[in-house]
Amino acid sequence: MGNWAPHELNAFRSAGFRGCVGFTLTELLVALTLGGIVIASMVSFFVIQTKSSRLAHARIEAVQRARFAAEILRRETSLAGAGIPDAQPLVVYAGPNDFVFSVDLASSTPGDRVAVYQLPDAPLAETEGADSATIKLPNAAVYPQHWYGPNRTPGPAETMRFSFVSQNDGTWALTRAVNTQVEDTLVRGLLRIEGRDFFAYKVMQEDRTLRDLSSTPIWHFAPVHELAADTAESALTDSIKLVEIAFKMRVRGRRPEDVVERSFSMAVALKNAGLVRNAACGDPPKLGVTPRAEVSSADPPSVAVSWLPALDERSGEMDVRQYTLYRCELGEALPRPLASLPPNPDLTDYTYIDTDVGAGVSYVYLLGATDCTPSQSELAPSAPITVPST
Repeated sequence: MGNWAPHELNAFRSAGFRGCVGFTLTELLVALTLGGIVIASMVSFFVIQTKSSRLAHARIEAVQRARFAAEILRRETSLAGAGIPDAQPLVVYAGPNDFVFSVDLASSTPGDRVAVYQLPDAPLAETEGADSATIKLPNAAVYPQHWYGPNRTPGPAETMRFSFVSQNDGTWALTRAVNTQVEDTLVRGLLRIEGRDFFAYKVMQEDRTLRDLSSTPIWHFAPVHELAADTAESALTDSIKLVEIAFKMRVRGRRPEDVVERSFSMAVALKNAGLVRNAACGDPPKLGVTPRAEVSSADPPSVAVSWLPALDERSGEMDVRQYTLYRCELGEALPRPLASLPPNPDLTDYTYIDTDVGAGVSYVYLLGATDCTPSQSELAPSAPITVPST
């Protein structure tokens, strides 16, 4: 080690040995404690962030589902009464969980000026009124008690029903049904707001002010709107001007404790309530033609029904907006709507192929022409025709 003195060499070796020892036990414990505190803080932070993210997702879902339900209710309820005939009531049934009303919401006839929407591919069962006495209301009454179309046929306006239906888990579901069709479930996970019904109503008084309808349900039991029998409770449905809708949306997250509830309420004015419904297209259309029915195929069986243009399509008042073809089995009392076809100036005659026929069955086809009112001509029947047995 050179010329170092012994005591200097010993001091150097002692210092070098201490420099290689590392942390003391006290220093190591302090470091571990601080590290544990930092890691615990980070874990706690991430747990809080994860929970907040889950709850935020549940809140967003609750708001979106509530808005979806509210938008459908607001849009279609506000259209109640659009395009309905004079004899048909606007409000059919008003209850705390159900609201049933009439509206010509959709038509399968292109260019229909009365219906709100034109849906060419929609089935007739969802674009025309229901047959007489075919709909069962929540109070077990049967509706309609009257044929609102001409010649004892369904009218143009459908019967819409929105219902809050109780579920097995204590929540409610919002459903929508058209005429006698199977109801569609729109939204689940709904709750009743404490102290409120899902549907509440305000009626117009004689002094033109609104008051709450205190007792529900009520329904329009008079078969025809505004006739002598349309009084008392039946007429009370005609006075409903405002529908209040209130519900609570519950959304559950991935964990049982992640539950979010959001309340929603709105008031929908029935804009068509009390309006004069008469539309003018002149006199009912003159048909002046008779449909012809012929077997067009035996395997599979089908019948071709053809007819010439109506007198009022290309002459006279020229107000034909739709041809409606009906069918009934021979001896059957009431015809059923089969198809609707718009007038076409490029055609010299019209033909419809009926493929839903039974072998060995006899049928009569009836044709009517409708204008914009809508008023329909007298129905013209074809000669009876029997589908051959295979």
